[in-house]
Amino acid sequence: MVDHLVAKRLLPDQPSEGIWCVLTQDCDLVHHDLSGEPKVEVVLARHVDKPNKGYTWSKNARELHLRDESLGQSLAFHARDRETIPRWQLCSFQPNEVPLSRDSIKLLARWVSRKYYRAAFPGAFNDRIGRKTDDKIKKLLQKSPGHFHEIHIQITGDELPAGQDYNAIILCIAADEALESDKAYEATIELGKKFRALLQGCDGINVVECQVKSRDEVTLEDLDSMQRWDFDSITIRQTDTIDDTPADH
Repeated sequence: MVDHLVAKRLLPDQPSEGIWCVLTQDCDLVHHDLSGEPKVEVVLARHVDKPNKGYTWSKNARELHLRDESLGQSLAFHARDRETIPRWQLCSFQPNEVPLSRDSIKLLARWVSRKYYRAAFPGAFNDRIGRKTDDKIKKLLQKSPGHFHEIHIQITGDELPAGQDYNAIILCIAADEALESDKAYEATIELGKKFRALLQGCDGINVVECQVKSRDEVTLEDLDSMQRWDFDSITIRQTDTIDDTPADH
């Protein structure tokens, strides 16, 4: 099917190690009226040796890494590798016998949606973190033995003048694997302390509170006044991308 779509110039010619995944809602995919749903979106999944922690759990809106248990493979998706094709082109082909796992499908859908509704923080706040601290935070979150599922921050959305601090309340949600042993949990608690120290060391940022909680401990009330940080402002080194091209900033 891919060879056919490439030959028709409906898909770009991609490396053989990649697979194309359909991005749509189930009922839209099989809708009887092709004029009602004429097109379908697809995204390329590239094979990687193992997921990069910096891109798991939709931390980054441009790139996603996951381990799919149905396929027994680690996959990497990039927002620039999305295409739209006529839906009728799929009618002559059978779907794969082994699809992505349900967990992977949910995560992929969530990652796609983050592109459109992720939080935007004030430029003055991002400037106070700066490039140097950006690099330190990125390395800490990717290389630490601890592991966060998400980080949420509560700050004002205003552009504050110099001399007025951003007072930040931080909630770090531990990844499930961080709770598998006392050692992993202790590493994640330590990660929270180091993350707080890096932000607290920025001129003009005051960390009022920084908590580490498991997903079971987090309530909707906890998240009501907070915004999720998608790590888009963290610098990504060229060698950390899935195809060695310079990352977006």
